[in-house]
Amino acid sequence: MLPAGDPASLARSYPGPLLPRSESPEIRRERDELEAQVRACLLRHGTPEDLWTYAQTCNGRDDYEILERLAALPRPTPRSAAARSRLLS
Repeated sequence: MLPAGDPASLARSYPGPLLPRSESPEIRRERDELEAQVRACLLRHGTPEDLWTYAQTCNGRDDYEILERLAALPRPTPRSAAARSRLLS
């Protein structure tokens, strides 16, 4: 389980999927679990900056829920516009 106390550090330190080319069942399970935990933590506790950082990873780039949150920011920003654009493509 990942600590929820510092989502900014989590977002900055998460480079993307664990060993993305590995087809080992154990690695795939760990990769999926880690990704789910990172994503859940950021959705629950992350700031727009943390969500944007995650949205730059290969899995975050097309994550509908992450992009939807960014697109719905109350004040339009270049990042919310980029999120809206990704949602439309």
